[in-house]
Amino acid sequence: AGLKRQLAAHRDRVKGLAERLQAARQRSDRQDLFDARAGGASASSSGQIQLSSAARDDRRRFEQVTARLDSSTEALLDSRRTLAETEDVAIGITENLAANRSLIINAHERVTTTNGLVEGAGRILRRMRQRETRRKMMLAGLVAILLFVIVLIFYFSFAGGSSESSP
Repeated sequence: AGLKRQLAAHRDRVKGLAERLQAARQRSDRQDLFDARAGGASASSSGQIQLSSAARDDRRRFEQVTARLDSSTEALLDSRRTLAETEDVAIGITENLAANRSLIINAHERVTTTNGLVEGAGRILRRMRQRETRRKMMLAGLVAILLFVIVLIFYFSFAGGSSESSP
């Protein structure tokens, strides 16, 4: 286990050194590029490097490109923030729609249940009306029969009494 840790530490160290070597090579290549384009750089009395006009032009273009890249990066970051906000809003809307959908489904189920109950109540009321109509008809028939019987009784009592007293 101790050897594995040492091996891993050495690998990490070699990797770090390789990265530093690569960075140093890139810096050296850049410096060579600027020196080759500018025809070399001259040192001033203050120890600063004086660049030729071509090198200054290259530096100015590099700074302009860097500024454009920075503004593009900022625009991309703003777009990402806007996208994140849009996603949050969309998630909220989706959640609201889901909640509304469940409310609508529940309301539909209640309406369906209520419709079934109303239809059942309508059938019961129809049967009650039919029974009431039948009872009224039976009562009217009974009243008609009673009236007929009363009329017959009066008829026979007045007509039957006059035929017995005449002979």
